[in-house]
Amino acid sequence: MKTIKTLFCLALIFTFYTNVNAQKNKCKFDVEKKDEFTGADYKSVKVKMLVKQNLNMMMYNFEFFKNGPEFKLQVNYPMMGNVRDIIPLGQELLIKLVSGELLHLKSIAETVPTQQVSGESVYSTYMIPFAISSDELIKMSNSAPTNYKFAIGTLNVQNVINEKDGQKILNVCKCLTQ
Repeated sequence: MKTIKTLFCLALIFTFYTNVNAQKNKCKFDVEKKDEFTGADYKSVKVKMLVKQNLNMMMYNFEFFKNGPEFKLQVNYPMMGNVRDIIPLGQELLIKLVSGELLHLKSIAETVPTQQVSGESVYSTYMIPFAISSDELIKMSNSAPTNYKFAIGTLNVQNVINEKDGQKILNVCKCLTQ
């Protein structure tokens, strides 16, 4: 009986160890390095998504950064046209999770759009950095985001995150919080 209990405990420990290592091996970052001055780990990863604007599909992304113990989420959001609205410091980004919980993130810098011309079209892209805590990342690693909302001038940007992209974000958050 004692041998069976010992074998069961060893099997349980092996299974747990294998699952933890399997999750770590799935983590792929766009950038992964050590800061030469502080020795802190620096990681970043971009999750690309599509959103429909008028009749066009536009690619935007959530880019997550980890620099030592600090985290940042940057929303890179393109818009059709020559948009000139400035997003102020402290602008709120709401992210709704599958669990129904709302995350309230604040921008950490004033953001001015960059303009690009492609053929006869003009695009404006906002790269908005938001502070995100490890607790908020843990919440997103346990419950995928379903949609988000923020304002650009008088325009309320509100988009659904499809299930596949939500799972990508959930996995990125798991990787960053390990």
